[in-house]
Amino acid sequence: MKQLFVVLVLLCTLGLKAQFKERQDYGSMLGAQVTQDGKLFVMEDEYGNKPVTWDLQFKLVFEGKEQKLGHYQVGAKYEYAKLNSGELHWYGAEAGYNFTNLPVPLTSIKYELTPLLGYGRLVRQNDGAKDSFQFSIEVGFHLCKELDVIILNTLTDRRDYSKQFWRYGLAFGLQFNIDTNYLKKQAQKGTRF
Repeated sequence: MKQLFVVLVLLCTLGLKAQFKERQDYGSMLGAQVTQDGKLFVMEDEYGNKPVTWDLQFKLVFEGKEQKLGHYQVGAKYEYAKLNSGELHWYGAEAGYNFTNLPVPLTSIKYELTPLLGYGRLVRQNDGAKDSFQFSIEVGFHLCKELDVIILNTLTDRRDYSKQFWRYGLAFGLQFNIDTNYLKKQAQKGTRF
């Protein structure tokens, strides 16, 4: 645990931005996101999945250049769940608009709100692949320029059941960011010649 804490502190000190800094001076970003379903991690659900059931979502995110209200976001997503009824895999892509610099009332903390629409293929053991849609709302808080805490609300079209039904999930996780604004980096360093 101590090693994880040291790694997180080092990641946060790599940037020159202050904590809770507004994102208007950021360029395009590339991010890697990992989240875990909260309910399946802490309690037994109605399908007999015990606490600490893994339901992990991995996402590679590209965020466009910051504009007045925010920026566009697209991502490739993979979800893995080890359920009582077998393994579940969700492969897909999603897109949305990230509204940035939203204030938390009575504090100086800023957060981001991102509505997302996703499409992918849902695969269960011995059941084949089925089309699936996801509607998500993601809330992010900057710990530093390179690291965000993510709260992900997702509604997934679960056609793997005999009748179509939607499943709600609340996940928590981290997003690691890499600034991809090459021209800004060159301007800070001076000319490359």
